[in-house]
Amino acid sequence: MHKVASFLQLKEVVKVDSSLLVKKQRKEFHGLIHGLTFRGNLNSTFETAACLWLSSHGISLMKLSMGASVEEPLFVEMIQNMPLLREISLKFCKNLRDSALIALSLYCARLNYINLQGCAELSDTSMVNIAQRCLEITTLDLNGCQNLTNTAIIALAEHCPNLKVISIVGNKQITDLSLLRLAEMCHKLQNVNLRGCVSLTDQSIITLAVKCTDIRTIDVSYLPLISDASVIALGMHCKQLKSIYLNKCARITDNGVIQLSVDLPSLRFINVRQCRGVTDMGIIMLRENCINIKIL
Repeated sequence: MHKVASFLQLKEVVKVDSSLLVKKQRKEFHGLIHGLTFRGNLNSTFETAACLWLSSHGISLMKLSMGASVEEPLFVEMIQNMPLLREISLKFCKNLRDSALIALSLYCARLNYINLQGCAELSDTSMVNIAQRCLEITTLDLNGCQNLTNTAIIALAEHCPNLKVISIVGNKQITDLSLLRLAEMCHKLQNVNLRGCVSLTDQSIITLAVKCTDIRTIDVSYLPLISDASVIALGMHCKQLKSIYLNKCARITDNGVIQLSVDLPSLRFINVRQCRGVTDMGIIMLRENCINIKIL
């Protein structure tokens, strides 16, 4: 194992954690490396060589974080030998297209964490394939994936019932149609970020509140169409809710936040910046009813 660590360190690999090596396999130099992270401007050829070297020695990665410069052909070659991969971060890997994600779904079906933030070229095709094959997904970051539509979210809802964390920041194409399906099928949701999904209405948020009662954190900032009805529904149904972001929700007023504070005295955080309908009275009642709350 020391040979692996030395080899990787020499090539400026940032993180290798071998604590999860299977004991009975350790003597045979086989097992699992928990995490491998590539950052900065590492040579993509080296990234591939490192992963291929590991797989050729019977060592399977469970977690992989790629640098933004990775090229698609090399990426596909790398993941072919990672059947046990559980987590992957492809943040801002702008060179990756749908074909790369389709390959990922084929070779790494056991993924439960996928971060695609900033992968702006991806379309519904890639997400439908991911949803249909990676059935164990619990955490998915789609921030900045502007080409995704309701089709992608509906596919996730229908095939990934264990989803707990989803982030879809800034997607103007997502509407109530897909969020209603997500609420109907993914009852384990705990952290939902819909910031800037401007087409969503109260119908989506109220249904999420009623169907996904384990939500602990929700961000509905910059949703101009939601009102106090959404906030009141969240307070009424989501008793585990600890943090809520309402920044620049023009239709949120004192009525909504005061009722929220009455229903959720355990609320720890609320962001009501640029909510013109929330006055000093709303802030005072929040502080009075939620003694441990932080207000922005």
